[in-house]
Amino acid sequence: MAAGKYADAEMEYRKSVQEAPNFAEGYYRLGVLRYQLRKGNEALDALEQAATLDPGNDRYGVELASVAIEAYQSMPAIRNLYDQAAKEADHLLQKDPNSFDGLRLRGEVWVVDRKYDDALAEFRKADRIRPNDPDLVLVMVQTLLAESDGPGAEALAQRFLSVRKDFPPIYDVLEGYYVRSKRSGEAEHLLQAEISALPRNAHARLELAGLYRSSGRDREMSQELEKITGDRNAFPAGPALVGDFYAESGRWNDALDQYRAGIQHAPEAEKTGYHKRMERALEALGNRQGALGELQAILKASPDDEEMRLRRAILLRESPDAKDRDFAIEELKLLAGQYPDDAVVHYNLAASYWAKGEAGLAWREAMQSSDLGRNYVAPRLLMTEIAQREHNSAAALEAAQQVIAIDPKNVAAHLVRARLLMESKSYGQAESELNAISAAQSGSKDVDLEFAELAAAEKKYAKAEALYRRVYSPGSSDLRPLEGLTRLYMLEGQPAKANALLQEELLRHPDSRPIRILLASAAAKAGKFDLALEQYRWLESKDPKSAQTYVALGEFYQLQGKTQDALASYQTASELAPNDPNILNAMAILESNSGQAERAVQTLSKQLALDPDNAAAMNNLAFNLAETGQNLDRALTLAETVARKFPSEPGVIDTLGWVYVQRGLDQSAIRVLGALVKKHPNVAAYHYHLGVALLRGKQTRDAKRELLAALSEHPPSGLSDKIRSNLKQVR
Repeated sequence: MAAGKYADAEMEYRKSVQEAPNFAEGYYRLGVLRYQLRKGNEALDALEQAATLDPGNDRYGVELASVAIEAYQSMPAIRNLYDQAAKEADHLLQKDPNSFDGLRLRGEVWVVDRKYDDALAEFRKADRIRPNDPDLVLVMVQTLLAESDGPGAEALAQRFLSVRKDFPPIYDVLEGYYVRSKRSGEAEHLLQAEISALPRNAHARLELAGLYRSSGRDREMSQELEKITGDRNAFPAGPALVGDFYAESGRWNDALDQYRAGIQHAPEAEKTGYHKRMERALEALGNRQGALGELQAILKASPDDEEMRLRRAILLRESPDAKDRDFAIEELKLLAGQYPDDAVVHYNLAASYWAKGEAGLAWREAMQSSDLGRNYVAPRLLMTEIAQREHNSAAALEAAQQVIAIDPKNVAAHLVRARLLMESKSYGQAESELNAISAAQSGSKDVDLEFAELAAAEKKYAKAEALYRRVYSPGSSDLRPLEGLTRLYMLEGQPAKANALLQEELLRHPDSRPIRILLASAAAKAGKFDLALEQYRWLESKDPKSAQTYVALGEFYQLQGKTQDALASYQTASELAPNDPNILNAMAILESNSGQAERAVQTLSKQLALDPDNAAAMNNLAFNLAETGQNLDRALTLAETVARKFPSEPGVIDTLGWVYVQRGLDQSAIRVLGALVKKHPNVAAYHYHLGVALLRGKQTRDAKRELLAALSEHPPSGLSDKIRSNLKQVR
């Protein structure tokens, strides 16, 4: 750690706590290191573990409180971070009213509460106990600036610098004050003084170069940077530092030049650091293959580097090649096994599963990631996306609310909430939500698209089209406006217009899978089955291992009424994505509706093995078991379990009644189904099931009435045949 080999240090600290899970000092040092690496959440977790294992050690408690109060200022919704610092301050001051750390922490708590005078009073007491403590003076200067006492802050900082010239953070705060006050000349002189006091500190020179850059003084900027790269003795890592400076402002080619120059003279132990920087630059420049080449070089030297293995998996996850994507998933699964507590790994595995269409596995990994990273937004946002695609509005809203609790200004989560309000037809509330987001983020394409969606939902089609057209750019890689216009034209009953628009885009991007999927769907809905099939066949030829393609093809055949072709496509999709319960669900519904109850039982059993709490699958399995007469005890258990959860759901009550019929519980069946028919008198299946129950209960006249009522509702042919067959028994 002292040598700056932070990745190696972190690995060793992690090993120490893996080998000795109750080793508080190991967790403490791991937390301190992670804090220095700006891994705030992970630092908090490690420090909390240290403080829990050794609650009497004030050193652990103080460090945890310091990190917690800093974290709270960026995440004010996480109240327990504030409480952690306040509790530790009280604890220290109860033991010793003159505790330096206790006074400092209490002052920092007052700062969070914006009680600046109270905070400064505590800080001054602490300063009398330990004068000119650099960290304390720093927070005092920051508090004076927060109180808008710039002259007081400046005087305190300058007084400290007259005594201690070797504490860069004070220079940084004072420089920031000068820049904000448009006193660039004084900022320049301050940085020159810092360089004079700390001539081997590259940070001040880089800050001065940044000051020159922001004022358009490129020549002086270049001269200052050359002083760093030209003195290898003083700044052996000069090319890396200057490369990072260029990368900071998005000048990736200049950054790459510096990294390539630096790696030529770097000691062997430092070459990996340059490879990592070059990988980042190449990725930013869109050179994915070049970035992968750098990762390969890194992993050849350090095959167990978790971060680089993760980066490689992320790059491969986005590859157009299915083999690369499959490799990414396998690598992420290995990483998740080796680092089960790493929230980032689990999130990326979730994202990989989701990209492959395996919603169940994606949800499981995203849940695990969010459980591990209590303030980690990414998995929760992914959960909103999965839940919305699965039409689970309650789960989507819950995940969005979690994101907003962590990050109240998160636009994506607010957009999800607006979308869910639209789905519930709360259009006024949705518009208010969007207006609030728009005020905070004017000109946002995402917000404009949601306004277009809202107009379409309200059937204000002309307004919706104008909004979509405003953000639509022909040939753009962002297909959302194109998708919106396509949906809009279909809603308006203008499929020809949708097809024409999509075919124009396909001429621009003939190899675009998303456009071909959109065109196939629109063509199928317009009855242009040949055109749709042409797109699906193209997709199948380009990526024969894509489960999503076969799901779409199954839906296409289903639309045409080609049940066996649809089932064959779903079966192929399930073989490619065997852990996706949604594919199994689509198969089971089709099997059940086409009278293939035995196959449906097998499919639903597989689905429930993957998703054991899925009430719809439980209900469907109970119904199909009743249809086949198999394992009626299990059917009854399933049906009664679902009925307890959803006692008012008609389909659930019908299943329960039908299971009662098949179990020979005629009176229970008649009671349940009789009440159901009264509430829903126009459903043929309910009348049929009640008719069979009455027939088996020897109530032939009432049975005939229900069976005739079922026929009067014009049931599909399969059900009609069953009704007529039972009617023969009462004539």
